[in-house]
Amino acid sequence: MQKNINKGVMSLHRFIPDSKIPLSLKEPLVFGDRRQIEALRDLEEDINLMETESAKIADEKLKYFDVTIEYGGTEEMRILAVDKEDAKDQAKQEASIENADIEVDFVSVREVKK
Repeated sequence: MQKNINKGVMSLHRFIPDSKIPLSLKEPLVFGDRRQIEALRDLEEDINLMETESAKIADEKLKYFDVTIEYGGTEEMRILAVDKEDAKDQAKQEASIENADIEVDFVSVREVKK
């Protein structure tokens, strides 16, 4: 009896897309390989952060905000934050273009409703 296998579709983790998994972890694992060990540690930290954020979202301690920043142009982004002020601050940090000194003209924050 032949099993139906979906070739070409591989997921190494249930909620982390393969594009986020380091190439060294897509190779066969080798005992003692420092690249793979560091990549696993980094990935574990990312997973723990995602699980912590998920718990805070479930407890409504963190919410998503849509933030629009204008500075000689306009950029919209979705920010996970505690409140509107936190979302505004994070968006300003995110909007800094390679640490360029920019002057923010306007910031608009809207909470994303469920």
